Amino acid sequence: MAGRRDNDRVGATTPERAPADGDEYLATLGKLADDAIRYMDEVVTPEMEQATEYYRGDPLGNEEDGRSQVVMTEVRDVVQAMVPSLLRIFTGSERVVEFIPTSEEKVPQAEQATDAVNYLFYGENQGFRVLYNGFKDALVRKIGVLMWWIEHKVRVEELDYSDMTAEEVDILRSEEGVTILDEVQQTETVPSDDPLPPEMLAAGQLPPPEPLFRVRVRRETTEKLIRATTCPPEEFFVSVDALDEDDAKIIGRRRDLTVSQLVEMGYDEGEIRANMGSEDRLRFSPLRTARAETDYPVNENGGDSAHDEVTFFEAYVLIDRDGDGIAERRRIRGINPTNPYILTDPETGEPDDVLWSDEVPFGLLCPDPEPHKIVGFSIADQVMDLQEIKTAVVRNTLDSLANSIHPRTVIVEGQVNVDDALNTEVGAIIRARAPGMVQELEKAFVGQYSLPLLAYLDDTKSRRTGVTDGPNGVNADALQSSTQDAVQAVTTAAQERIEMIARIFAETGIRRLMRGLLRLAVQHSDKPRMVRLRNKWVSVDPRVWDADMDVYVNIGLGRGTDRDRLQLYMMIAAKQEQIIAAAGPANPLCNVGHLRNTYAKIMEIGGERDITKYFAQVDAAAIPANQNQQQPPDPTAILAQIEAQKLQIQAQAEAMKHEREVQAEQNRMALENAKLAQERYLKMAEIEARYAVNLREQEINAAIQRERDTGQITNRLTEIIVQRAYDEEEGERARSFDAEQRERDRALKLFEGERGREEAARAQQSRQEAA
Repeated sequence: MAGRRDNDRVGATTPERAPADGDEYLATLGKLADDAIRYMDEVVTPEMEQATEYYRGDPLGNEEDGRSQVVMTEVRDVVQAMVPSLLRIFTGSERVVEFIPTSEEKVPQAEQATDAVNYLFYGENQGFRVLYNGFKDALVRKIGVLMWWIEHKVRVEELDYSDMTAEEVDILRSEEGVTILDEVQQTETVPSDDPLPPEMLAAGQLPPPEPLFRVRVRRETTEKLIRATTCPPEEFFVSVDALDEDDAKIIGRRRDLTVSQLVEMGYDEGEIRANMGSEDRLRFSPLRTARAETDYPVNENGGDSAHDEVTFFEAYVLIDRDGDGIAERRRIRGINPTNPYILTDPETGEPDDVLWSDEVPFGLLCPDPEPHKIVGFSIADQVMDLQEIKTAVVRNTLDSLANSIHPRTVIVEGQVNVDDALNTEVGAIIRARAPGMVQELEKAFVGQYSLPLLAYLDDTKSRRTGVTDGPNGVNADALQSSTQDAVQAVTTAAQERIEMIARIFAETGIRRLMRGLLRLAVQHSDKPRMVRLRNKWVSVDPRVWDADMDVYVNIGLGRGTDRDRLQLYMMIAAKQEQIIAAAGPANPLCNVGHLRNTYAKIMEIGGERDITKYFAQVDAAAIPANQNQQQPPDPTAILAQIEAQKLQIQAQAEAMKHEREVQAEQNRMALENAKLAQERYLKMAEIEARYAVNLREQEINAAIQRERDTGQITNRLTEIIVQRAYDEEEGERARSFDAEQRERDRALKLFEGERGREEAARAQQSRQEAA
């Protein structure tokens, strides 16, 4: 359909239309704000409040005096188990987000923007704390609200200067933002540096002294700061039929600010006090009370009118301001949102109501978003009923244990001293008038029957949330008899839920936040700035960046544990090193830049964020091309080489076999010689002992030498025998070859003789036929 606008699409929120008249416009704005605030306060906030109380482990309200009042903390246990994993996913990488350039020439800008925005978020805005607060709100209270804006910060300081000349005072007075508060001439003076006229020099006169001044100044400087924070859930409001942040009829934030804070923002105090109204203060919100764990009354202003509070709001509204029938997105700032008054912009002097063409500066985090609904479900919503059931089971178990240890006592009235019966001191006596006047109502402990139910509740919690007992979400007892594949399956299943939540956070609120920070940097920078990137201070100029670059949140999700991913990247690095060593650093498959990226991933898994301390960035254009590329070998030459290697291996095998046979024969002969020598020594010892004679040592040594010579001769004979056997085997082969050759020669002669006889017979027959 020609001319169809985004607001006309099927299922879109219908924007509010109002005439251009100011009263009706404000009435429409107030109605939108009132509907959104009532929806949050009456529908969403009570559920947030209940989840907060369950997270804190507050009493459930069904406690009974004299019985166990323990409260289990399933909600807190699950949330605290998930938050570390989520934070590690988003903060453990060198670059959490990367900006994707729209063209090749913008690649350097995208890399610089990536580093600068990451530094802007984590270095200047306490990004870790922003993510922690947002994740905690989302897991417990359905949504975590991220927001970003430009803050004009005015810094005022008063300084004292002394020993200043009149010229220096004039320079100081001319500086922008400097006001002279006090100027006093000092009694001390100094000679002037100006050259003297010739007549004064001729007369030998001294230059007149120059006066010095003591000055007190006030210096005001204004800075533009890009801010990001987490909005408290009770301060956020959105229309009930909104599909997402940019689709809402109205979305915004309200908060209680003092008159002093608004004046510091630049608004007029008289205008504020004349239109303060009586809006309900947010500090009395049940959700804020539940989060603060107190409802202690606070004095309104402490006796100082500057501390008077007013509800300030900033709303982004789809509304027809000029009455042309087309609703526009407008940003409105004012006080008292349900009965609004639009404040005057301190910079323009006009009402602070402007057209807004950019994205709404809110990003919502929800762990379990509901399709076609802006507010989904939290992890607490999935666990609160289990916490209540488990609390009841554990209370009854403890009551059963207490009754079995301290049973109730029955006494006969008037026969037992009641004070003694009420005394529970160990070993205390009970005075009775007759035996049997005191009895105990013993009850057996039945708490063991609750253990299977508690295990079932834990299993249900694990299936709902993916969080199980044991390290890394795995119950060690349940895996003792499991195979490796079963353990891996359980580990993967426990991680998938957290990874899914991380991906939802990345593609929703965090992606919007990082894109919003980029656009603020591009639109509101008026000069280059020095930032610390990769441990170096560099100058960046965001004005030249492309504000429409897409954002990729690099959270490194994937199957398997960190150990599995580390092994994978180690294997990839080993293959890349082999390829580079064989084909050169500029081969078409992988170069040193690819290898550096693999090293970077390995270090990121290990928790190191600054990779440049170990591996520098690689410029692909600077990689030298391979000058001597090796040509692929000829297949024929390869086959010939393989055949030659086979023949060489066979020859080596034959030689080794022959050598082993010789060595085996030598070992056998040496063993026999050793046995003979031992028998000889034993025989000699026996003769000496029997006949009491002493054989001469020389004869013994000579006998030993003879044995050695005999062994050498035997070894030589063995070699000769083996060589002779080898020669005989070779001779047999030669004789066999000669016999075969003679047989072939004889057969050939017989064949030739038979052919000769046949030719003679044919000749004889021919002669006969001719005759």
